[in-house]
Amino acid sequence: MTLKADLLMQIENILGALIYLVGVAGSYFRFGKYERRGKLDALFMICITWGYCSIMVGLMNIAKYTLVPSLHLEMIRVLYYGGAMASSFVFFDTNFSSAATKSKIAASLLMGTMAFVFWEALVFYLDLPAGMAILSCVGLLVIYIFNLWQKKNMVGILTGVAMLLLPILPKLNQNDLNIDKMHMKREIAIRNLTESNSELKHKQELIVELSK
Repeated sequence: MTLKADLLMQIENILGALIYLVGVAGSYFRFGKYERRGKLDALFMICITWGYCSIMVGLMNIAKYTLVPSLHLEMIRVLYYGGAMASSFVFFDTNFSSAATKSKIAASLLMGTMAFVFWEALVFYLDLPAGMAILSCVGLLVIYIFNLWQKKNMVGILTGVAMLLLPILPKLNQNDLNIDKMHMKREIAIRNLTESNSELKHKQELIVELSK
């Protein structure tokens, strides 16, 4: 497995892990003392949420160098930290209805991250047009929404399944799912990705040396 992490990613993951541990340790201590003081407990929960999202960004970086080389980590960050931001407001909300709505928005943003990764994989491996891949991902979100935002509705769920499979079925009918071909494509893309990163790092080091 090849993994490349720039300085930002390393700092992000280390801080995320520390913040997550602070949140878990603080929540555990508070639970053990049977004391709940509102804002302090909310801060520990926020630490857990932001730390978790930072760790997940790191895992998505691993996925980029092992599964989906075309993955755009900038978009992953926006979705994960957007979900963390929405979750942060939940812990300070005293109105149950408002908190429930914010919680669903946060969960949808986090689920949107998985849908985005799925979209990248469809475009990369199956060469689907971006619009068709988006339709498939929207179907995935529709299935999720009818299980989260509303009571389970089979019509809505089946509609989502149809949207999910519609762009993929033509590829299945054409027997385009060549596992060896997809594996080779992934290996070439990862090799090009690591080589380009190495060249960029070398150029940055050269610029630093010349500037001295």
